[in-house]
Amino acid sequence: MEHQAERGESAHRAPRNTAIERELKTRINRGEDYAFLYIDIDNFKAFNDYFGYQKGDEIITHLANVLTKAVEKLGVKEDFIGHIGGDDFVLITDPSRASSWRSTSSTSSTKARFSS
Repeated sequence: MEHQAERGESAHRAPRNTAIERELKTRINRGEDYAFLYIDIDNFKAFNDYFGYQKGDEIITHLANVLTKAVEKLGVKEDFIGHIGGDDFVLITDPSRASSWRSTSSTSSTKARFSS
Protein backbone atom coordinates (compact mmCIF):
# COMPACT_ATOMS: atom_id res chain seq x y z
CA MET A 1 0.00 0.00 0.00
CA GLU A 2 1.28 3.46 -0.83
CA HIS A 3 1.95 5.89 1.98
CA GLN A 4 -0.30 8.93 2.17
CA ALA A 5 2.25 11.45 0.91
CA GLU A 6 2.46 9.69 -2.45
CA ARG A 7 -1.28 10.07 -2.90
CA GLY A 8 -1.00 13.80 -2.30
CA GLU A 9 -2.70 13.67 1.08
CA SER A 10 -1.25 15.08 4.26
CA ALA A 11 -1.21 12.82 7.29
CA HIS A 12 -3.69 15.19 8.98
CA ARG A 13 -6.25 14.02 6.46
CA ALA A 14 -4.80 10.52 6.51
CA PRO A 15 -7.15 7.62 6.90
CA ARG A 16 -8.66 7.14 10.30
CA ASN A 17 -9.20 3.93 12.23
CA THR A 18 -10.92 1.89 9.49
CA ALA A 19 -8.08 2.34 7.01
CA ILE A 20 -5.52 1.65 9.73
CA GLU A 21 -7.40 -1.53 10.65
CA ARG A 22 -7.62 -2.51 6.97
CA GLU A 23 -3.87 -1.96 6.52
CA LEU A 24 -3.10 -4.13 9.53
CA LYS A 25 -5.47 -6.90 8.38
CA THR A 26 -3.88 -6.86 4.92
CA ARG A 27 -0.40 -7.28 6.38
CA ILE A 28 -1.57 -10.01 8.75
CA ASN A 29 -3.39 -11.89 5.96
CA ARG A 30 -0.25 -11.75 3.82
CA GLY A 31 1.77 -13.10 6.75
CA GLU A 32 3.99 -10.02 6.72
CA ASP A 33 5.97 -8.91 9.72
CA TYR A 34 5.33 -5.28 10.54
CA ALA A 35 6.18 -2.64 13.12
CA PHE A 36 3.45 -0.39 14.49
CA LEU A 37 4.83 2.96 15.66
CA TYR A 38 2.52 5.09 17.76
CA ILE A 39 3.15 8.85 17.52
CA ASP A 40 1.74 11.18 20.13
CA ILE A 41 2.41 14.75 21.31
CA ASP A 42 3.47 14.88 24.97
CA ASN A 43 1.30 17.12 27.19
CA PHE A 44 -0.97 18.07 24.31
CA LYS A 45 -4.07 18.49 26.49
CA ALA A 46 -2.27 21.04 28.65
CA PHE A 47 -1.16 22.88 25.49
CA ASN A 48 -4.76 22.93 24.19
CA ASP A 49 -6.10 24.10 27.54
CA TYR A 50 -3.62 26.98 27.71
CA PHE A 51 -3.41 28.12 24.06
CA GLY A 52 -6.83 27.02 22.81
CA TYR A 53 -8.10 24.56 20.26
CA GLN A 54 -7.19 26.68 17.23
CA LYS A 55 -3.49 26.63 18.16
CA GLY A 56 -3.85 22.92 19.00
CA ASP A 57 -5.21 22.27 15.51
CA GLU A 58 -2.27 24.18 14.05
CA ILE A 59 0.13 21.92 15.94
CA ILE A 60 -1.65 18.76 14.77
CA THR A 61 -1.56 20.02 11.18
CA HIS A 62 2.14 20.85 11.57
CA LEU A 63 2.89 17.37 12.91
CA ALA A 64 0.92 15.81 10.06
CA ASN A 65 2.97 17.79 7.55
CA VAL A 66 6.25 16.85 9.26
CA LEU A 67 5.27 13.16 9.21
CA THR A 68 4.22 13.34 5.56
CA LYS A 69 7.48 15.02 4.53
CA ALA A 70 9.54 12.56 6.58
CA VAL A 71 7.92 9.59 4.85
CA GLU A 72 8.33 11.26 1.44
CA LYS A 73 12.03 11.82 2.13
CA LEU A 74 13.01 8.80 4.23
CA GLY A 75 10.27 6.25 3.76
CA VAL A 76 9.48 3.55 1.27
CA LYS A 77 6.34 2.90 -0.74
CA GLU A 78 5.06 0.35 1.78
CA ASP A 79 5.21 2.75 4.76
CA PHE A 80 1.75 3.71 5.95
CA ILE A 81 0.80 6.81 7.94
CA GLY A 82 -2.56 6.93 9.67
CA HIS A 83 -4.25 9.53 11.85
CA ILE A 84 -6.07 7.88 14.74
CA GLY A 85 -7.49 11.22 15.84
CA GLY A 86 -6.48 14.19 17.96
CA ASP A 87 -2.72 14.16 18.44
CA ASP A 88 -2.41 10.41 17.79
CA PHE A 89 -0.82 9.06 14.61
CA VAL A 90 0.63 5.71 13.56
CA LEU A 91 3.34 4.63 11.18
CA ILE A 92 3.23 1.03 9.98
CA THR A 93 6.51 -0.10 8.49
CA ASP A 94 8.83 -3.06 8.14
CA PRO A 95 10.39 -4.12 11.47
CA SER A 96 13.88 -3.67 10.03
CA ARG A 97 13.10 0.02 9.41
CA ALA A 98 11.39 0.72 12.74
CA SER A 99 14.58 1.46 14.68
CA SER A 100 15.74 3.94 12.03
CA TRP A 101 12.38 5.74 12.22
CA ARG A 102 12.62 5.77 15.98
CA SER A 103 16.13 7.24 16.01
CA THR A 104 15.10 9.79 13.37
CA SER A 105 12.18 10.96 15.49
CA SER A 106 14.34 11.16 18.62
CA THR A 107 16.98 13.30 16.97
CA SER A 108 14.79 15.59 14.89
CA SER A 109 12.34 17.12 17.30
CA THR A 110 10.61 20.23 16.11
CA LYS A 111 10.00 23.02 18.58
CA ALA A 112 7.40 25.72 18.17
CA ARG A 113 6.70 28.89 20.16
CA PHE A 114 3.26 30.32 20.69
CA SER A 115 2.05 33.31 22.59
CA SER A 116 -1.47 33.53 23.89
